[in-house]
Amino acid sequence: MITIVNGRTEKNPDQNGDFLIFGDIYKDDVLIHSFGEGGTSLFSWWMSQSEEFQYYYALMFSSIISNNYG
Repeated sequence: MITIVNGRTEKNPDQNGDFLIFGDIYKDDVLIHSFGEGGTSLFSWWMSQSEEFQYYYALMFSSIISNNYG
């Protein structure tokens, strides 16, 4: 099972519209990733993902955005 310990999200004070993600990710009680003391920028993380990954989520968000207009 995957769990997030001390997880939180805060606005990035250095970048308008960005968020910092904090916490540690454990799988079966073993640390598999940490977002670091300073957190991980959502913008930076997004840009490091493949184009295919970004496209998939852009398609998902297009329906979410469309529902906000209806």
